[in-house]
Amino acid sequence: CHGTYDLLSALKTKLEGENGIDMSSREVMVTNGANQAYASALMALCDPGDEVVLFAPFYFSHVAAMKLLGLHPLVLPCDDAGLPDVDALRAALRRPDSRIRAVTMVTPSNPSGAVCDAERSAALVRECAAARAWLVVDEAYEHFTHEGAMHTSPAWDANELADCVV
Repeated sequence: CHGTYDLLSALKTKLEGENGIDMSSREVMVTNGANQAYASALMALCDPGDEVVLFAPFYFSHVAAMKLLGLHPLVLPCDDAGLPDVDALRAALRRPDSRIRAVTMVTPSNPSGAVCDAERSAALVRECAAARAWLVVDEAYEHFTHEGAMHTSPAWDANELADCVV
């Protein structure tokens, strides 16, 4: 564990109460920023030369972290609403030469503000699990929603697939 007991306990309580995530078999790690958390996750999950999916438009800092780690960004489209295209992800994961080890999802999106609903998030989780790829979710803007959109963490219903969601 990293961080003080009180801080880690408060974070677990927040994730359980506010996000509905079962934290009974999960740990929390504190970093000194979302960019470091993202880079640390990629270092743990990927090897140099692996591919990491981003959905356009994407946050520039994610590409910078990938390049510093010797990873290859694979940019996939979003639909007209700015949400990740599940069919495009499925096709990319099933490529014979795929080296995809991680898929990056930002919800609410930076820079578009699009919020993935529970159904699309679950579809992304299932596609990643089927391909044995990790879904790395950046939820730094979970409270920045517009026009009645509701943020739902992909981890809420992924407890049985917890081995593929970070």
